Amino acid sequence: MKLFIFLLWTFAAIALGMSLKDWLNSYGHSREDSVNFREKEDPDYKQGLEFLNSGNIELAINSFEKVIEKNPDDAIESYLQIGTLKKRQHEPFEAVAYLNKYLRRANLNDTTLIEDMINGAKEDYLSTLPGRPYETYKLSETVEKKYKEVREENDSLKRRLALADARIKELESYAATPSARPPVSSVTVVKPTPTPAPVVTQPEPAPQTEEVKTYIVQAGDTLGKISRKFYGTSGRWQEIYNYNRDVLSDPAKLKLGMELKIPPR
Repeated sequence: MKLFIFLLWTFAAIALGMSLKDWLNSYGHSREDSVNFREKEDPDYKQGLEFLNSGNIELAINSFEKVIEKNPDDAIESYLQIGTLKKRQHEPFEAVAYLNKYLRRANLNDTTLIEDMINGAKEDYLSTLPGRPYETYKLSETVEKKYKEVREENDSLKRRLALADARIKELESYAATPSARPPVSSVTVVKPTPTPAPVVTQPEPAPQTEEVKTYIVQAGDTLGKISRKFYGTSGRWQEIYNYNRDVLSDPAKLKLGMELKIPPR
């Protein structure tokens, strides 16, 4: 009889523990789902997805950053979106920063996928270095070590350059100080000062202003693509948009055949 009562209490305790565990898990997931739902209903988040689907990467990143500015603790998916896009744009340092912020905020049971993305961004950076160290350092722990070594080496070079620049300025200042010059002999020979010839001044040529260029919008164009075509980078799309607000009310509403003014370099 005592054994039966003991077993009964044991089964009851196990059942209670499993129920409590399921309740806690469902509570955590419901909170995360509600946070994600609010974020995904944000107008800027929806606008970012529209820009992303139309290929406007820079505008999409800008929209997701607005979501983060409004609610940096709960903008979980926006961190993931920006980190993924930065990795696609081969900007490893920013990609790693945003993906790490996503990891700290997301309630993930399995972080393997995100950690692989972070390691992939670091490996992408190492593959661009001279000597291709990534071919030798392929294991994740070694990649992490090499990544830190490269960052520390870059920081050291910057400090050395700053010290060298300060030393050059110090020497220039020393050379310009009158006390540093050699003493003049006590015997001074006075020579007659020749009459200087009249100096004919010529007017300086007027500065040449760079001519404003124009561009006709082609099929498939975005402001980012036009910026890359004229400046070599997509990051100056905002300047083109500001320069053409008289004809362009929305950066995503380019029309085929529209004539845009391109700001000077």
